[in-house]
Amino acid sequence: MTWTKQLKTITAVLPMAALLALPSSGSAQYAVTRAAVSSVDVSQARVLEARAKTLLEDSEGWAEAVDLYRQAANLRPAGDEVATENLMMAGKLAFYTGDGLRALVDLQTAAAQALVCDKPFHAAQAYLDAAWVANELDMKDDRDLFVAQANRIATYHDLTRWEKDEIQRRMHGED
Repeated sequence: MTWTKQLKTITAVLPMAALLALPSSGSAQYAVTRAAVSSVDVSQARVLEARAKTLLEDSEGWAEAVDLYRQAANLRPAGDEVATENLMMAGKLAFYTGDGLRALVDLQTAAAQALVCDKPFHAAQAYLDAAWVANELDMKDDRDLFVAQANRIATYHDLTRWEKDEIQRRMHGED
């Protein structure tokens, strides 16, 4: 299977997988356990994020920062906006460290996470960043798919006029 086909498969499955991976909150015991784990996990995530930020000062540390941002995102609970920011940063840094395919996965995951957080504008931005990466990798079909995802968000979600204009501006390459 070619990288493009693998990426298309990931693209098709990732948003649904992100939603299916969310645990049900039907059990009070689960909620108490998850709350206790979350506080420890979030503390660990903050440590990783702080370490990643220090690595941003020198491009030699970016690859390690990518891993730290991914780990921090995974430690945060579903629906945590900082997890979305971590994945966005991981995606951008992954591209600049030469791992364009992983950047696409991170950015798509960030978009799915932003939708879980009810942050459609951030999801659209993540898809547009993924479109830019796909374009740089000469993956035109994937680029078009990501742009279409951002357009769907702009069309079907309740966004401010400025947010819709910003998405349109980026879709037309005006950034």
